[in-house]
Amino acid sequence: MSQPSNTNATAKISRGSKLKTALSKPSWRVAFLLGLVAFGMGATLSLARWPVPFVHDEFSYLLAADTFCEGRLTNPTHPFWEHFESFHIIMEPSYSSKYPPGQGLFLALGQRVTGHAIAGIWFLSALAAAACYWMLLGWVPPRWAAAGGLIFIFHPGYQLLWGQTYYGGTLGFLGGALVCGAAARLVERPQISSALAMGLGTILLAVSRPYEGFVFCLLCGALVLVGWYRQGWPKGKPLLLQTIVPMTCVLLLGGLALAKHNKSVTGNFTTLPYQVHERTYTIAPLFLWQGLTEVGNYRHKMIAEHHHGWMMDAYHLQNSLPNLLQFKADLTEMDLHFFLPLPLAICSFFLILNLWQDHGNSKSRFWYFGVLVVVILSWFASMLTAVVVYPHYMAPLAPLLLLISVWGLRYATITFRRIFPSYNRLWLPLAFLVCEAALLGHQALTHINSSKDIWSWQRENMLAQLETTPKKHLIFVRYNSTHNPRHEWVYNRADIDRSQVAWAREIDPANDQALADYFHDRKIWLLEADQPNPTLQLWQPTRRSSHDL
Repeated sequence: MSQPSNTNATAKISRGSKLKTALSKPSWRVAFLLGLVAFGMGATLSLARWPVPFVHDEFSYLLAADTFCEGRLTNPTHPFWEHFESFHIIMEPSYSSKYPPGQGLFLALGQRVTGHAIAGIWFLSALAAAACYWMLLGWVPPRWAAAGGLIFIFHPGYQLLWGQTYYGGTLGFLGGALVCGAAARLVERPQISSALAMGLGTILLAVSRPYEGFVFCLLCGALVLVGWYRQGWPKGKPLLLQTIVPMTCVLLLGGLALAKHNKSVTGNFTTLPYQVHERTYTIAPLFLWQGLTEVGNYRHKMIAEHHHGWMMDAYHLQNSLPNLLQFKADLTEMDLHFFLPLPLAICSFFLILNLWQDHGNSKSRFWYFGVLVVVILSWFASMLTAVVVYPHYMAPLAPLLLLISVWGLRYATITFRRIFPSYNRLWLPLAFLVCEAALLGHQALTHINSSKDIWSWQRENMLAQLETTPKKHLIFVRYNSTHNPRHEWVYNRADIDRSQVAWAREIDPANDQALADYFHDRKIWLLEADQPNPTLQLWQPTRRSSHDL
């Protein structure tokens, strides 16, 4: 009777040995599996609670996605564009999102392939998980690289705030992971594949987080140069042919594509849509060393209140050194809480502890210190110069923060094994992943069960209902004097004239009537957005108002 039991035990040991062997060396299968799990995680969370755009950035990125799906880089200015003005988009010289095109391209991929833009974020998460594994292979043994990929997948912030919104941060993470992984490999020896990866990562950062990506790439490049200085410079020919030339080719192609996008949107190869938006609407500066700018008369009260109110509040809160330090400390606390939830913070502490011990060779200690220096300088370059810094602004830095956590977890495991020789080295990593997964599960349940009785869901439900009708619709949106500008209903598709539903601001009786005449074939509604339960009413010329100046 003991033979079947022994056979089962042998089979389990055999499967365990195969898994151990598979994880002990780099494998594209592991990268693919991590990507598949990340994709499934994102899709499952979205199906449990479908992502609905809420903040201005999300609507702007969705406009970019819809534009690309139309086969265009931008859209012509609408003849009645004043009615369709909104936040984080520009109307002249063309109708476009103000943001770089990276996030919009992935959303367009999801929209084109599945009909849902959020699917592009699932695909992006899959790429980021695989890239995270590849990056870590340049720094740690393969088993720990696989563990790092799982840490990314179960990270609550990456899955919920980045993976279930349309503004994300995962693209910046992907670009940062490619740059970090390439840097580690290029220090060892020049190779074309690493140079191409670094070039691609740099371009991805340029089309997602240009400023933070630029600073991050400079510091990673400096780390590579210091590494070469320590262990000997590569020979000239391999350095030129296997590093400089391929990287330059990728950067040149990416730069030309970005310049083409700029030209289409703004009419100038070197003028970003973001710059046009800032000149047109923004008073508060992006960076602390800049002064306030003057903007002409705003056409709409809500847009004026947003730029004179909330945007200026953050600037004025930093008008003295004590206020500046307090504001930056609060932002740093918020960002660290996002990137390093308790399990990751504990792991990072173990790495810091290791730096004060004598364990490890000088090469390892150099990389520990080098990565920490890059993290600290990147953090401060963004935190101390920009007026506001949200977690997704720091996305290029996230892979190195994850690397620090993996290093710390590995060091803690080695230390426990040294103190307790019978300790199974899998216990601590598994316990860590279980804690992180439990934290993700708790936050996911909170997210899934949160109220849908908010304006964004009201707008989404209204839009879904109208899109099922055979007739097209025009909705005049009216706000009262106490409306929150961050709750914006007026956002439209790339092709406003062909869209099933067009959202428009009230301006004045004459302009409103002209727009109604233009859309004479549509059913025209009035929405008073600040009513307790906003509902559509048939628009009547006698009910026109100029609440939104």
